[in-house]
Amino acid sequence: MYSLRALLYLSCSIVITMTKGQQTLEYFSDIESLDSLNTSYNEGPFSIHPNGQSILYTVLLHPQNVGGNFNPGDLWSAGIGQEFTKGTPSANVDPDRLITPLGFVNQGKMVLFNTTVFDRGVYEGKVLLGDYEQGVITNPRKLDIPYFNNISEHQSGSISANGQHLVLSMESTSSYGVEDLYVCHLQSDGSWSSPKNLGYRINTAFQEYTPFLASDNETLFFSTNGRDDGLGSFDIYMSSRVDETWQNWTTPKNIGAPVNTNGSETSFQLSPDGVYAYFVSTTDSDGYGDIKRIRIESDFVADTADIVVIEVKQKLENYDRYLQLVNQETLEVISGNIEMTSESKVEKLNIPGPASIELLDDYQVQINAEGFLSKQQLLTEKEILDSDTLFFSLEPLEVGVTIQLKNVLFYQGTSNFVEGSSKELSLVVSMLEKNPDVKIELAGHTDNVGDPVLNLELSNERVKVVRDYLLSKGIGFQRIGGKGYGGGQPLVPNNSESNRRLNRRVEFTIVEN
Repeated sequence: MYSLRALLYLSCSIVITMTKGQQTLEYFSDIESLDSLNTSYNEGPFSIHPNGQSILYTVLLHPQNVGGNFNPGDLWSAGIGQEFTKGTPSANVDPDRLITPLGFVNQGKMVLFNTTVFDRGVYEGKVLLGDYEQGVITNPRKLDIPYFNNISEHQSGSISANGQHLVLSMESTSSYGVEDLYVCHLQSDGSWSSPKNLGYRINTAFQEYTPFLASDNETLFFSTNGRDDGLGSFDIYMSSRVDETWQNWTTPKNIGAPVNTNGSETSFQLSPDGVYAYFVSTTDSDGYGDIKRIRIESDFVADTADIVVIEVKQKLENYDRYLQLVNQETLEVISGNIEMTSESKVEKLNIPGPASIELLDDYQVQINAEGFLSKQQLLTEKEILDSDTLFFSLEPLEVGVTIQLKNVLFYQGTSNFVEGSSKELSLVVSMLEKNPDVKIELAGHTDNVGDPVLNLELSNERVKVVRDYLLSKGIGFQRIGGKGYGGGQPLVPNNSESNRRLNRRVEFTIVEN
C-alpha cells in the first residue's frame, strides 16, 4: 500500500520499449541529499557495494585526501542505509592520479577502479583491480585490457552486476568526438576483450560520462551534454540494448525531472536492492557536486552470477577487405591512401587495393588523395564484417566548392570550441600546407533563434576564431578570408531543433586554386 505522497509520484516515470518487453523506472519520493557523505568539495563518481551497506566514491581536491588538496581525486568510503556514516578517505594508490571507482567483483571482495594522470603533455588512463575490505583497498594491480588507450582526463564507468561487462567513458582513436562510451567483455577463457565503441546511437560529438549498466545487462544509464532535449549542462539518459552486438540501442530517453535539472547530473546508479537511485547533482549542492538519492520502483531482471576478474591476452584474426575511394561530387574512382589506427597499431594502405585487416576492431581512419580534402572517420567492426568492399569518399578542391566543417562545433551562444573540434581543423591545415595555391573564404552561420544582430556578431566571432586557429598553424593571412552571415543562409528550414543544429555551422569555399 503506497502513501498519499507515493501515489502523487506515480506519474513521474520512464518507460522504454525493448525486444523483451518494457522496462519501467518510477520515482516515489523527494530527492534526498546525503549530508553525511557530502563535503564542501566536489563529490564525483561512486560505486555501491553488492551488500548495499557501503559506498565507495571520489572526492576531488579535498585537504584530507592523501597528498592533500593537490590530490586530483581520492577514494572515500561510507556506510549507507537508513543511517549513513560519515565519509572517510580510503587507501590511495597514487596521490598524483585522479581515482574513480568502477565497481565490485568476487562478491565484493575485490574492486575495480580508474586512475588518470597528466604526464609529459598527455593524459594517461588505466584500469586497476584491488582487494577490498572494510573500505580499504590493498594490492592494486593493472587490469590487462588489450589495446586500452584513454587520452582524456576523464575516465569513468561501471562493471556489470555479474562481473562480465565493463562499460567505460573514455576518449580514444575511435571516438566520435571527445569522451565516448565503450564496453569490454570477460571472455570464456578469463581474458578481457578490447574496448568496443557503443556506436552512434549512444555516442555524440560531445561528451558521454559515467555509464551504469542495470542488472538486466540490457538497460544503460549515462550522462551527456550532447543531446538537444537536455535540461542542463549534463543530463542522465536511459537506453536499452537491442542485440548482442552492443552497438544497436533504442533512442536514449531523458529520465526527466526531478532527477535532471538545469544543473549537471551524472553518476546515476540503482541500489542492489532496486529501492533507490543514487546520482551526483550540482543543483542545491554544498559544493560542486553532491551525492543524492531518490526512492524508485523498477522491473529490471537481475543476472548476478558474479565472476572473479582474470587478465590474459586476446587472439588476432585476419579479415581481407577491398578498399575503394571515390570523388564525392562525381562518384568517379580515384587513387589515394588511408591510415588506419586501432588500439594496437597503425596501418598505411593504398587505395584502391586489397587490405588484410589484422584485428577485428573499430578503427579511426584518415583518407588522403591529391587534390582532395583529407577526411577522418570511424570505421566500425560491424562495417568491416558487413561488406567485402569498403567505400570512402573525398570532396574535391575545386574553385567554387563549399565544404562544411561538420565536426567544428561551438558551445551554444558562444565562440568557444567544443573539445575535439581541432581534429577537423587540423585536416584543413594539412590541406592548405599540401596545396600552397589554394585560397579559401570562411563563412559562419547561426540558426534563426534570438536577435538577428547578435546572431550576425556571433557568426563573425566564430569565423574569426577559426581563422585565428589556421593562422596560428602558420597559414598565410592572405590565403584566408571570411565573414559571418548570421541566420540569413540556412541549409534547411529552422522548424525543429535538429534542423537548427544543422544551420549552426562553419564552412569554407575554395576561391582560388
